[in-house]
Amino acid sequence: SRAVLTHTGREPSPHFLLGEEMTRNPLTKVTVLLVYHSLVHALVQLGPK
Repeated sequence: SRAVLTHTGREPSPHFLLGEEMTRNPLTKVTVLLVYHSLVHALVQLGPK
């Protein structure tokens, strides 16, 4: 359904573009996962104990 949105002339969302990049480049996927994991870990550390 996301592909249909791009064909209607609307701008593809950044999330969609990221997904496209991740399918083409596995290294990007790994990097994104590492960054996401780091952010979650930081939020947990900052959160209420």
